Amino acid sequence: MCVLLANCGLARGQRPSDPTVLTCDKLALAHPGDGVAYKGIVRNSDYRFWTTIPAGLVAWGGVAPGAPFHGFVIFPGSKETSCIVFYIHIRVELPDDDVFHEPGKRAIPVKAERRKVGNRTGLQIVESGSAGGTEFENVTVSLELPREGYKNDAVFRLATPKDEAAKSRQVFERFLAAFHFW
Repeated sequence: MCVLLANCGLARGQRPSDPTVLTCDKLALAHPGDGVAYKGIVRNSDYRFWTTIPAGLVAWGGVAPGAPFHGFVIFPGSKETSCIVFYIHIRVELPDDDVFHEPGKRAIPVKAERRKVGNRTGLQIVESGSAGGTEFENVTVSLELPREGYKNDAVFRLATPKDEAAKSRQVFERFLAAFHFW
């Protein structure tokens, strides 16, 4: 039993990780210096949006050579502990899909609220939990972009330690406000 406790950090007084809390290492494939660097205004005619990367920051994406654009990650601080992840894709629904169940996620009552993203309205969910002994906050904003004959889904995620949350949320707010979809 002691070996099991030592392996999960409980013997050192750490709380176990909450399986619903996301950290940047779970969310982001890109890291500063990897992939395509986006600064200033970013336009994408395939997904029909434009936005501005917050001043002084770089968005990193396109880590898979030759892959089409599907989003990027911004690290609002000097460390990679806080991140803002944006991704967008064409929705594909298969007949066997269970759209109400995401494998591996616990069903926890979470307050969801309507949220503006530039000129559109999405749904925001805020969750918190512990990862590696650090309290984290996750903010997820998702929106559906109906198109003729199909839909795009856009997701914006902020993962930040609670002690960096105030600063990270300010950058996240500016980023969300800068989006324009057509």
